[in-house]
Amino acid sequence: QGRLSVVVIDVHGEYSYLKDIKPEDLGLPDTEFEVEHIRGSHIQIPVQSLAAEAIGSLVADMSSIQVRDLRRVISEMRSTMKDGYTFTDVINRVKDDETISKNTREALIGWLINLEDTRLFGKSSVPEIKSIVKPGKITLIDLSDFISLKKKQIVVAHLASELLYLRRRNEIPPVLLVLEEAHQFCPESRHELALPKSQIETIAREGRKFHALLCLISQRPVKLSTTVLSQCSNQAILRCTNPYDLDHIGKSSEGIDRSSLDAITTLEIGEALFIGETVSVPTFVKIRQRKFEPTGLSLNLTEAVKRADK
Repeated sequence: QGRLSVVVIDVHGEYSYLKDIKPEDLGLPDTEFEVEHIRGSHIQIPVQSLAAEAIGSLVADMSSIQVRDLRRVISEMRSTMKDGYTFTDVINRVKDDETISKNTREALIGWLINLEDTRLFGKSSVPEIKSIVKPGKITLIDLSDFISLKKKQIVVAHLASELLYLRRRNEIPPVLLVLEEAHQFCPESRHELALPKSQIETIAREGRKFHALLCLISQRPVKLSTTVLSQCSNQAILRCTNPYDLDHIGKSSEGIDRSSLDAITTLEIGEALFIGETVSVPTFVKIRQRKFEPTGLSLNLTEAVKRADK
């Protein structure tokens, strides 16, 4: 049937146990299955790949004049520094450029220092995207190192953009991007910080033409972009009791009636309602037990209190 490549954005490190699964555990040869675990703190985005507009989108309220001056600086650096450069190099070039007004120069330097301080940017791409997307391979992008939502969003925006770009050029195999806590990265509200929102919406709209597929996982569907939700051809709905989420599910999902919505509130662990192209009518299913239990499962409150009080 062919093997898909899967990239999982793991916000809380909940999928890291998968890295311990060996191909023989699944009855497969060594070459048929691979899991790579990449910590968010090890990721590096090449500064040379960023246009002035892309840098402007990472900061608040960069004016068109500031973008124009930054664009000229970057254009000069790309033509003279073929081996790449860092934000420190860009800062020094802006400092030395007397054609930029003092106010613009100070503003640009402040923004560039803030981006440099995230430690997410450098001369080269780490990891190389082409190396993590292979048939039969699951790549876990573990963002649990980051507390800052902005850092998480910068990483997701970069990965989503690169995956779609490389698929359009047919430079990587068909890929499925799995996005945990999806409402953090493509919220419906325009007032929330959402750097990757446009990239995710583009994959949702156009990705299937290039075999760049998207799986969104969220406990708050009411906060998800309706643009993205409307493009989801299949949905698996687990137990939900929040009336706002239930109302949102009912409005955004074709073929789901009131009785099905009411039943969603009573679903047990491992039960779900499937709707979409995979089933002809909304169908309740029971999902099999997982074959591999996560190590170090978090304790419930009672167990945690008992252990702490010993």
